[in-house]
Amino acid sequence: MEHNRDSKTVKINMTKYISETIDEFKEEEPEERLKPVTTPAINNLFRTRKDVEKLSKQRSGIYHSTVA
Repeated sequence: MEHNRDSKTVKINMTKYISETIDEFKEEEPEERLKPVTTPAINNLFRTRKDVEKLSKQRSGIYHSTVA
């Protein structure tokens, strides 16, 4: 975190945490689906796939804790 009192700004860099999350969960998604997207978010952002196995409660908790 960078705090600049002169310009009254705070810069927070989450690159480390994002990289750790991708490394931890990338086996859950094929590599070709891990690509950058522009905003606003795509229309089907919150649609779930029925053919994908859900994370266990433990893995779900770890994922939520990491991205929250």
